[in-house]
Amino acid sequence: MICLLVSVLSTGTSKATIGNLIYPPLSNPLGIPYKDWGIKFFQWWLSIPKEIHPFSDPSRVNCFMGMGESVVFFPDPIISDLNKPTPINYDCTIPSDRNIFLPGMLEFCNYDKTLKTDEDLQACAHKRNPFAHHDIFIDGQKVENIKQFSFTTNYFNITYPKDNPFDYPPGKSRALLDGTWLMIKPLPPGDHVIEEKISQKMPLPQDQALNKFPSMKYLLHVVNWH
Repeated sequence: MICLLVSVLSTGTSKATIGNLIYPPLSNPLGIPYKDWGIKFFQWWLSIPKEIHPFSDPSRVNCFMGMGESVVFFPDPIISDLNKPTPINYDCTIPSDRNIFLPGMLEFCNYDKTLKTDEDLQACAHKRNPFAHHDIFIDGQKVENIKQFSFTTNYFNITYPKDNPFDYPPGKSRALLDGTWLMIKPLPPGDHVIEEKISQKMPLPQDQALNKFPSMKYLLHVVNWH
């Protein structure tokens, strides 16, 4: 399963506040360890019904994201057809009091017909990310040391619902997730542009068909909803 990193540019954020916008990687945002937020994200991602899921065609939904009580999950930039034109554009409005979970370049793997051991999951989860280079910018300013926001979760159980977007049999499966993600504090009201910045460090040796990186762009409108 292929997922890509998203980069952030904001028109309403000053240079001086860049470091204050992102929860530190060793912190527990909202009381939950940073790497466990990746698990929560993927549980939400799999819960989206197939008929409206962006996987097969992300452009068919103008703005698709999950809103919890205090966190907005941005959509995973994965698409089923890497030959689709990019960038894929979204136009989104969110409340100014919500934290933002920004999924990065992810590899999610679970037990199936070919992955039967924890060693298989480890190999699967690390087969693509080492070959990618990505940067994150906030208000045109680079987030330094992006690697500190790269995580490998502990093994966990994932539940595939009926009619899930990836056509997996419904039920539980042991899984592992590796990738890069950010938990961003509520952005100030105004317009913010979120844009993917990703490239290859070297060709993928396992599967040449995966040597493509589609890009994403969001126009994000942060508003007061009170």
